[in-house]
Amino acid sequence: MIKAVVEPKYERKNIELEEFWVAVIEDKKTTCDVIKKLNYCLPNDLFKHLKRINGKNMLVILASYKSFDEKFLKQILSSNTIEVFNISLYKLPKFPAYTRTQYELSNKIWPTHYYENKKYTNQLNFLNYYNTNLEAIMIPNMMEAIKMAHKALMDNNEPVGAVIVDP
Repeated sequence: MIKAVVEPKYERKNIELEEFWVAVIEDKKTTCDVIKKLNYCLPNDLFKHLKRINGKNMLVILASYKSFDEKFLKQILSSNTIEVFNISLYKLPKFPAYTRTQYELSNKIWPTHYYENKKYTNQLNFLNYYNTNLEAIMIPNMMEAIKMAHKALMDNNEPVGAVIVDP
């Protein structure tokens, strides 16, 4: 079986979660104003992969739990006249989605941004589709390269063998 060698972030099957302060926007008409004020006083630098607002439930991410305690967070909100209610902790995806599967899992938890890496996806799809054919072509040719290297070693040459194949 031929397997793509990829960065570990692409192979994650589970979505790691982190706690975030989330609140309710009760008046939909104030949503734009609330988001502008939040982006000014509580920038979302640590969670750019998450959409700031979950429009379905009118929930908005305020900040990472690690960044502020609840008392300080409420002071920031009141000093900037930001009207949100029911501040509570939610477990949301900690990392951005790098694959379609990760995106779909993350999106079930909270709306997320996803920018597909076309190069990676195409390579992975190619290997999945052609895996049996590639294996049938590559293994005999790799064995031939190893045999050539052994022959070179027996002839007191540098033990290098290579076979180039256009699948």
